[in-house]
Amino acid sequence: MLNHQKNYHAVWPILCYRCAALRLHFCPMDLSYPTTNVRIIMTAISYNHSILITITTKMPVASVRYAEKHEVRCAREEIGKVLRSLQQFFPRKDNTNGYNLPKMHGMTKMQEYMMLFGSGINFYGGPGESAHKQFIKIPGQRTQRRVSEFAQQTALQYHNMMVSGYAAEECLFEMNSCKQYGGDNDKMESTTQLEDMSISLTGRYDFVVTEQVLQIMESQKTVEVKWTFDDGKRNKTNGNHHLHKDFVKMLCHRLQTSVGTNVTGYTKALISCSGIRTAFYAHPSFHGSKWYDWALVHFEEQDDQDNAVETHYPSRILGYVSIDGKQEAAIQCSSKPIIWNTVERNFVVQFKLGTDFNISFVTVPIDALVHPLCVFPDNIDEECDTFYVVLPKRNWSRYFGDRIEIK
Repeated sequence: MLNHQKNYHAVWPILCYRCAALRLHFCPMDLSYPTTNVRIIMTAISYNHSILITITTKMPVASVRYAEKHEVRCAREEIGKVLRSLQQFFPRKDNTNGYNLPKMHGMTKMQEYMMLFGSGINFYGGPGESAHKQFIKIPGQRTQRRVSEFAQQTALQYHNMMVSGYAAEECLFEMNSCKQYGGDNDKMESTTQLEDMSISLTGRYDFVVTEQVLQIMESQKTVEVKWTFDDGKRNKTNGNHHLHKDFVKMLCHRLQTSVGTNVTGYTKALISCSGIRTAFYAHPSFHGSKWYDWALVHFEEQDDQDNAVETHYPSRILGYVSIDGKQEAAIQCSSKPIIWNTVERNFVVQFKLGTDFNISFVTVPIDALVHPLCVFPDNIDEECDTFYVVLPKRNWSRYFGDRIEIK
């Protein structure tokens, strides 16, 4: 795979173009500006919201508007390269129409329409079509299907849905404002509130530390746990639901002096921050398959002068554990930290996963998980330690825009 790494850079802009074309941008309006200037800012910002700061502080509005529109105008050649690369690297099967498809034709028109109407969301009809499900289809199924009363009953049912949905959100907010550890109310979920961040843990399992359990964990790298979803009729403590062997090794090393302690673990962490909810899985058998998410993890380390330095490591999440009320994530981190500017510049960056148990296998606070990562291995070998991290989708539009040659 290392020999073909250059091909990745030819393929990734295919997805970048779609993201750049359909990106929705919001412009926070400052009423202190004259009305004319606000309208110009809103027009210029429709192409790329990241220019907002330079509009208001460094560059004249007219210059930014021209620069952004000129970038879109000059993107046609790069778009052509992307579409040709798509057909070259992902050929369609025989006995088909090939790439003579409406969507392929539509992508050639996207840049032209952006010049006329601004951001792709301005002429994208998907949200309107999708809204019919929420406004008509779902509430319409709860009516008597009488033609003379259908509109009135549909509106009434949608009103009831809005009221109940609002009430459910308020109840969920109150629940997330609580701090729960143990007890009968914590059988299914544990929720922690940290300032503007809330962490919800689900997929609970438990086991009690004994001398026999520690011996099994050390010799067989496995531990039998009691899953919350066990109902007595079906036993889910089979091989498919055994915890990750490296996670068991970490627990065994930590619990050597904790005989009699009740250990609670989880398979999913839902982190809510500033209205954004992100799920991180560490599940031994999610619908029959292993699911261990990757995340960028924040660390504070000491440099040669004993100064605190913030670093970030790509890491694989092995599990979540709560011991004596302290909730942590068990991870296997890379051997070296990664510089995010390198990912933004190269799109795909190689890294080595650490294998030293005393250094690379650690537990961290759950709020140290910064954001999820898209990671793929160098080969399909289960013991592979070489991986690649891909630039997140939210950064693809700027990656594509930086490669447009302004003429």
